[in-house]
Amino acid sequence: RALIKDASEKNILSTAAFFAEKLVCMPERHPSDVYTLGRLYFQQRMYRRAHLTLQQVKEWPDLRFRLLAAQCLLECKSFDQCLAVLEAGEEEMDVDVQKDETGVDTVAAMWLIKGKVFDFQQNRMKAAYWYQECVKRDVHCFEAFELLIDNHMLTAQQERELLSSLSFKEEDAWLQVFYHSRVKKYDLSVS
Repeated sequence: RALIKDASEKNILSTAAFFAEKLVCMPERHPSDVYTLGRLYFQQRMYRRAHLTLQQVKEWPDLRFRLLAAQCLLECKSFDQCLAVLEAGEEEMDVDVQKDETGVDTVAAMWLIKGKVFDFQQNRMKAAYWYQECVKRDVHCFEAFELLIDNHMLTAQQERELLSSLSFKEEDAWLQVFYHSRVKKYDLSVS
């Protein structure tokens, strides 16, 4: 496992995948080993293979598996299947649970993928809804915010409402200023 981690960190992905494959073939494999192999395949743009690898685990122990499976399906343009994976995960996730304290929240990332699916399907209203929900859940999910602003999915009033609904921590004051600067360029009421 240390060798796989080291090779992955050095971006020697095929080497890492080689050893991860051997680890997954062992009878005492752990679901996290399957996840690691799936992630390595994803990083090498082997999306179908990554998805099939994740399916080796009968019940996914956490939402990371579901997120990675959805990302694979999105990249394969299997939109209906992707939505099915995400919606099946809604039973598992309690959106009121404590948010991830480190990094981007997993539920928010799943909502980002859901928004992207609707975006690809040309359903801009649903895409905008899920992007907004994503940013409201985790202000660090900049990609959702960027898609909303850069694709002009919100009116100036909706942008202001979104910004006022976001919860920034004290250490994220810079991010709040940045978000405000991104929306104000289209706000005609600002002098």
